[in-house]
Amino acid sequence: MRYRNKVELIGNLGQDPKVVQLEKGIAVNISLATNKPYKANGETEYETEWHDISIYGRHAEYAAKELKKGMCILIEAKLRTRTVDTAEGGKLRVKEIVVNERQHCLMILDRASSQNSTTHVHNNSDDSSTAYKGKLPTTSTSYAAPPQRKSELKPF
Repeated sequence: MRYRNKVELIGNLGQDPKVVQLEKGIAVNISLATNKPYKANGETEYETEWHDISIYGRHAEYAAKELKKGMCILIEAKLRTRTVDTAEGGKLRVKEIVVNERQHCLMILDRASSQNSTTHVHNNSDDSSTAYKGKLPTTSTSYAAPPQRKSELKPF
């Protein structure tokens, strides 16, 4: 049996990405808001949950250049658990959402209102291809149309 560790979120960025310089490249930290609708007194209300996401590698380079506060994005990532030491000398288990592998995806669904609405996908494949719909951005990243047939899809 094949097991998977996959997280998929669609939400809005609460702030501009925070870039952290590492020994080998950069990391980008973002805060993503997702909404869960529910009924209260016959009215639809929304409960907002905030997710802290760490992005590494080529995904981080893309996120640092393209992501801005207010954008609606989709991410496919993994959930990672690690242990950190507390100030009191104890151990604390921390769960984090991480985008860093080839099969992970970072997709801009809607840009902030100051820009044109477009869709971009950054999937960190070997050929650095990125799917698009709409106006091409003026970056150095290469773009290609999304696969049309199942045979063109790359397996995980």
